[in-house]
Amino acid sequence: MRNIVNIVKVFVKHWYRRKSTIFWTILFPIMLMTIFGSIFSNMGESKLTLYIQNQDRDNGEYTGLSQALMDALNSTDAFDIHEVDASQNLDEVLKEASNPRALIIPQGFSQEIQDALYNKDSPATQVILRRDVSQISDPAPGIINTVIRQFSTHLIVGDTREVVTIEEEAGESGFRYIDFFLPGVIGMTVMTTGLMGAVSINTEYRINGVLRKLATTPISKLDWVLAVVLYEMLIAFLAAGIIIGLGYLPISIFNVQVSLTLPAVLLLFAGAFAFPGMGMILARFVRDPTAADASANAIAFPMMFLSGTFFPIEMYPDFLKSVAQILPLTYFNNGLRAAMVDNQPDIAITNTIIVVILAVIFIVIGTLVTSWREK
Repeated sequence: MRNIVNIVKVFVKHWYRRKSTIFWTILFPIMLMTIFGSIFSNMGESKLTLYIQNQDRDNGEYTGLSQALMDALNSTDAFDIHEVDASQNLDEVLKEASNPRALIIPQGFSQEIQDALYNKDSPATQVILRRDVSQISDPAPGIINTVIRQFSTHLIVGDTREVVTIEEEAGESGFRYIDFFLPGVIGMTVMTTGLMGAVSINTEYRINGVLRKLATTPISKLDWVLAVVLYEMLIAFLAAGIIIGLGYLPISIFNVQVSLTLPAVLLLFAGAFAFPGMGMILARFVRDPTAADASANAIAFPMMFLSGTFFPIEMYPDFLKSVAQILPLTYFNNGLRAAMVDNQPDIAITNTIIVVILAVIFIVIGTLVTSWREK
């Protein structure tokens, strides 16, 4: 038993002496709980956006039963309802929606229900739910179907048939979560590759004495910093290319609808310079290799989750939105989505300029703080 206890003591000492294990064991779970708890704590109170195009009109006014269905949906408080006039192009409206979801009440809706009172064999009355069918976790269809069943039972007196919901794809031009997610994954990859790679290289070479030896060569600190940045840029482009390629492959399950435009390429170059520059600054304050990973993770993971990589920043609490505005990855992600998804080159260029400015600042500071002499 004494031997077992002694071995356990050795393992415990080894654990707390390695900062990276402390990060992954304690700090990272706490970070996830804090960030995701803040993001999702109020989600139960938020409403789902639902566009409704009621085409069933009589003398320019909604018919009684179609208006009753709209009122029933609105009474659930589950939806933030936006009415779309029958003369509007619904597809164009859904193009601008972050989560396209629309219910179409077709012309003749009320008449079909009334006809069913006299002919029980008539076809079922239909409404159309147009949405992104790839979002299998979307709660809206279940809520809508429940409301429609109750509507059929309580409001349509004498008709035993249910009004049925037909689902349609919102359209390939519509926004899907995978199209939002892919630029975020590219941003995350470029950030983690550049930041963590630069910290790891600089720390390891300083501990091994390589940087001290470089002081005796014609290589300047700027040469060294730019070489590390360029190396990390190549790795970042390789990783980003793989991600984009997987999304575009004909056999891919993702079937992404994003476009690799010139502003997106320019932004990739800017980000590939900015994040290694951050890493060079951070590496100046890391004293041993075991602390390098923990230090890089302590910066990378909060920035990953707070910069809109996985979820729209609009759904964050106000205090997290403020934090997101000071993070470089926020502008990188926003720019990529503007260039690759939203076809907004002006916004993409604006974010690219911001990232370029940050890249210059990081590289200059990284050059100034890099030391050949210290171990």
